[in-house]
Formats: sequence, structure tokens, C-alpha cells
Amino acid sequence: MHKAIALWAVALCFLCSLSSACSSEAPAEYDSTAPARPTMRALEVSTVVSDSGVTRYRATTPEWLIFNSVKEPYWDFPSGVHLEQFDTQMKTEANIDCDKAYYNVNLKLWQLDGNVKVTNRKGERFETDQLFWDQSNQKVYSEKEIHIRRDNCILKGLGFEGDETMSKYTIKKPTGIIPVHED
Repeated sequence: MHKAIALWAVALCFLCSLSSACSSEAPAEYDSTAPARPTMRALEVSTVVSDSGVTRYRATTPEWLIFNSVKEPYWDFPSGVHLEQFDTQMKTEANIDCDKAYYNVNLKLWQLDGNVKVTNRKGERFETDQLFWDQSNQKVYSEKEIHIRRDNCILKGLGFEGDETMSKYTIKKPTGIIPVHED
């Protein structure tokens, strides 16, 4: 999953060049009084990323806005993002979905909002309203309620922190029902 998340940023860099509709404006000097206008807007973006000739990732978004002419440059995905990671047989082995996404370029910080759903390689499904991915520190976290669905239980809690693969994680205030066998 860490490759999926790490290459998410790489995949998104290629989105504009492969999109069906793209417009841009020449960057302007930063003006704190002017309303922020995107320096690039791409619509109906879909791209795949391959590794050694094998398709490994697909990223799609209805709209991608880049704001480079502001004091803190950022990317905005107001209609959400969908990312899939494939195995060598082109079967999905991990994915990420959200209603909206935001990327702070300088901080290398992703913010995913609204119906955030992540499925890791183990098949665990993470659901929350907000998730952050700090690329610099290689960690994923949230202060919102989190549900983690496993084969045999559902873990719930308030607050979450984990590694980029989302295979090692801690729920800050856990609750949930875990079946216990009396054997």
C-alpha cells in the first residue's frame, strides 16, 4: 500500500498530460489581496502508471486544480479522487476513494475528506470522514472516528495513526466488537 500511496503523488503529476481537458494560465506574482485562481485546471482525468511494463496503478478524478501562484501552493480535487493498485494479473489489490482531496505542496501533506475509504493489501477496509497522509514523515493519521473492517471483526475508535502501508496502526480511543473463541 505504501507504494500505492507514494506513487499516488507521482501518478497525479502525470494526470494533466493525459487528461481529456486541460487549461492553464501564465503564473502571476503572488498577491494576497487577489482571490486565488488556479494556474491549471484539468477535467475528467484518468491515468495509469506502469512499472517495468506492467500496469500497477490507475488514478481518476473529475477535476484537478493547481494553485501555484499563491503563498502556499496547493492542489485541489474538489470532486474527489479514486486510486487503484493492481497485482500482476490486473486485479485490484488496494484502493483509495474520497469525496474531496487537498495537497499542500510545500508541506507534502495530503488531506482526504468525505467518505474516505481505503482498502489495504490484507483486505482491511478503513472508513473515516478525514484522513491525512504526511509524505515527509511517512505516516497516515486522523483525529476523526475510524472504522476498520476485518474478516472477523469491526474495530472502531476516535483517532488513528499508522504507517504508509496502513498495515501497522494504532487506534487512539478504540471500541469495537471482537469475537473471542473459548477454546
